[in-house]
Amino acid sequence: MNPQQIHDVQVIATVEKLYGPRFQDTMEAMIINSLDQLGYQLRRPISVSIENIAPGEFVASFEEAEISMSGSSATDAVQGLLYALISVYQEYTGHPLLGPIPAKQLRVLEKYLG
Repeated sequence: MNPQQIHDVQVIATVEKLYGPRFQDTMEAMIINSLDQLGYQLRRPISVSIENIAPGEFVASFEEAEISMSGSSATDAVQGLLYALISVYQEYTGHPLLGPIPAKQLRVLEKYLG
């Protein structure tokens, strides 16, 4: 396994450990309390909404930061959202010329990620 595949397995294992392997069939929302396995500490829990928009199509959203990701299961959508949150945080941190929406996203993420 390459480092990215190991990281993917860790994210899926984290989601499934916290919420069970079949949570995608029943959950409409979840609270992320830890990103320790991804190398980040949370300053406060992240509230994620999960919507089944069509058969085999789920969207996970962190509405306060206006960031969403989709996937073929809720697990995939949440995994994608966690990657997106970290990626946006890393990309925007220290960037001197952010527009209004990226600047807002970074301000929100700075309240949660550490």
